Amino acid sequence: MALKICKLATQELRLGMYVSQLDRPWLETPFLMQGFLINSHEQIRELQKYCQYLYVDKQLSKELNFKVKSNASNDPKSSSTKPSFNPHKKYSRDDLKKLFPNTTLKVYKPQVELHQELIPAKKIYSALSDSVSEMMDN
Repeated sequence: MALKICKLATQELRLGMYVSQLDRPWLETPFLMQGFLINSHEQIRELQKYCQYLYVDKQLSKELNFKVKSNASNDPKSSSTKPSFNPHKKYSRDDLKKLFPNTTLKVYKPQVELHQELIPAKKIYSALSDSVSEMMDN
């Protein structure tokens, strides 16, 4: 069964449409699920606040009789206006500023070396493990 994904401007969204992809990484939005059915006007307003366009899966949508008004390509891989974030890639500070333009980047410096953290962490893990074992035995 072939996927039927359409690129839509957020102004074209309606209740019952299934959002399968955004024009930006999901982590830059308040949406917890990567893909969801639109079931409220509040969701549409939130999508319009964070996105200019998105991709709707016609097969998973309950609203089956919608037409694409956008002149944009329906291919989700084509000409994205913003690069997407890859959590496995090491980024420079400039790259991160481009990926997250409205975010203040803060550099965190370690306050304690890792080997110093391991000793108390092992003690806490051992105590927690003993407590869980004791609870399971009772």
